[in-house]
Amino acid sequence: MQQASGSYAVDMHPAGVRRTVQQRADIGQVVSATIASTYAAGMTTHKHMQRLQLLLSFLMDCSVATMVLFEGPWPAGCVWPLSSILVHDARAFYDYMLGRVLADTSGLFHVDSRRYPMMTQTYIVVFALRSVGMKPRFRGPHETEPGLRGEELYYKEWRFVNDDTFRQIVASNNKCDCTAYARAPGAAPTMQEARLILARFN
Repeated sequence: MQQASGSYAVDMHPAGVRRTVQQRADIGQVVSATIASTYAAGMTTHKHMQRLQLLLSFLMDCSVATMVLFEGPWPAGCVWPLSSILVHDARAFYDYMLGRVLADTSGLFHVDSRRYPMMTQTYIVVFALRSVGMKPRFRGPHETEPGLRGEELYYKEWRFVNDDTFRQIVASNNKCDCTAYARAPGAAPTMQEARLILARFN
């Protein structure tokens, strides 16, 4: 799937880093097998495993991003064996990922506005990337900013960082359901919840 470059696009990555179709497929196989093996080892939930596999498929079809595998030993607890994702056109990447999320019917990237009222439609994509230790670097050009408050996907690079966040927080992130609706303590039940409660007594 080919995306047009934005009018202000500046590719900060040399052409030599772009992958051929075969290289992209080979990298995809390694990442997919790793995600599956970490689920089998109990490191992720089934739903989050599916989310990471779907995110991988999005990246596999994205012509403006290049996946880079780790060189040498992988870090302990590695779920996603990519050292970085190089984004060649930040706005085209954002538009592409947003389009894929909006077209997806699995619910794996659905942002519940009740749980995340300040988050954008791409929030779960960002959550998934952060859940495997990826952190953004180099904000995209100001001229092509999406213009949405809190948009966190508009970056030129995502790089794995083996810091305290990865070692202490990532494990719990990979075992939670970030798309499930969670009612705040003390909040009034929704109409749907009220119907379910009344149904039990009828």
